Amino acid sequence: MITVIGGGPAGIYASIEAAKRGAKVTLIEREDRLGGTCTLYGCIPTKSMLYPLNIRNSIDKIGGSASISTDTLQQLAKGSIERLSKGIESILESMDINVVHGKGFLRSGKVNINNESVDSDAVIITTGTERKREEGLIYSEDLHEVDLSFRSIGIIGGDVGGLESAWMLKELGKEVYLIDRSPFLLSYLDNDMRSSITNFFKKIGIKVILNTEVKEIAKKGESFSLSLSDGSTISVERVLKSFGRYPATEGIDLPKERYIKVDDYLRTGVNNIYAAGDVIGTHTAHSAIHAGKIAGSNATGSKLLFNREAIPHVVYTKPEIAYTGIMEGNCVKLQAASNGREIIERETQGFLKLCSSNDRLISAEAFMEGAEYVISIASLMIRMHLTLPQLMDFIPPHPSTFELLKDGIELLANKK
Repeated sequence: MITVIGGGPAGIYASIEAAKRGAKVTLIEREDRLGGTCTLYGCIPTKSMLYPLNIRNSIDKIGGSASISTDTLQQLAKGSIERLSKGIESILESMDINVVHGKGFLRSGKVNINNESVDSDAVIITTGTERKREEGLIYSEDLHEVDLSFRSIGIIGGDVGGLESAWMLKELGKEVYLIDRSPFLLSYLDNDMRSSITNFFKKIGIKVILNTEVKEIAKKGESFSLSLSDGSTISVERVLKSFGRYPATEGIDLPKERYIKVDDYLRTGVNNIYAAGDVIGTHTAHSAIHAGKIAGSNATGSKLLFNREAIPHVVYTKPEIAYTGIMEGNCVKLQAASNGREIIERETQGFLKLCSSNDRLISAEAFMEGAEYVISIASLMIRMHLTLPQLMDFIPPHPSTFELLKDGIELLANKK
């Protein structure tokens, strides 16, 4: 018997993987619906709203026009949530996975729910993250549900959620202030990326305020007054916080610092107890899914490593932002404007940058249309440890953004 606590991406795929291997599985989920933050509040509704706005933006660039209401965007998001969550339920039912709704606890290696103990040969903790909410504020996971008739908004946090929310709301015609205490947006990226991203957000009319903290948020009638660390104040109708999630470990008795501590096999410090997903710090749904599969396999007798090398990250603005690996070594930079496909689609903003070391591709980043796809392929190349001479045999379709990737590989292979 395998018990999984948490019905988000990691928990769902851990359950499926364990069931595939013949285990009886019980999945415990505290919410009424399955899917976790990603499906119910985050990735899925956000991308459902961003997608139509991306299409409209592209139509505008070729001289056409299109419109879509905020009500339609929100209905699309809710429809995606419902379809995916119901689909998850159906898959788990077909695999005879027992789903129990309620708050699961782990004490002294034993699982308890609704004051009843659950017998388990192994346990997988996939409880994800949560946040403490402040009254009157909204968060990036709320945009598919809240009233979007406001005219101005202050977004606190220049992270992934902050950027996607800022781009979306600017596309919807809002006055957007984006405030971050760092000197750049996505400041952890290299200078080429963070400078380009920061300049682009300013260029499209978002009021980017950097090196600044919000010291106080005061409700004044129908608006909010934000007092900033530089002594200035701004007035907006709504305030969105994009940061502040933390591991959901209440009631989970395991060794942890900020996140639950695991080894390379996703084993915790307690025998036959594993953990996967955001509760161990994976930070993306696709990392959580992969970790869930590894944990589900290992809980049923396998010994698979969770490889964290070169996992791709994507921010679904337009242009997209994507990156993988650490940008160091020999690097080359290619402009999107040199690519035929980008010219065809009038999406010539941005670039692709690749880095190599010891005759291997080790990292890649892109701020351009199609960045998601190019960086995903680059991630696979890196994780497979393919050499530059081997990668020279990569034949991209024409015309495609993948040709930029091949061009970059050739430049690295010939670079002395």
